[in-house]
Amino acid sequence: MTTKSWDSYFDEIEPDKWRFFDFYQHRQRQSDFNNSFSSESFVLKKSLDCLLEKGSYEAKKHAKRLLNTFKA
Repeated sequence: MTTKSWDSYFDEIEPDKWRFFDFYQHRQRQSDFNNSFSSESFVLKKSLDCLLEKGSYEAKKHAKRLLNTFKA
């Protein structure tokens, strides 16, 4: 995770291109990936919550979209 408390995926990919599957593929390439869906889901949720709090307008909009889908 970055010092901003969200995963680097969200810095590297444009907000309108954020997708769950792509996030997990990105995580698999990270040294701290632990192969546990629940742990990786926690990383995703923590990242999205942080983006809602500290991200740009676009980041907040797309983080909210993913969070709404995440809850379903």
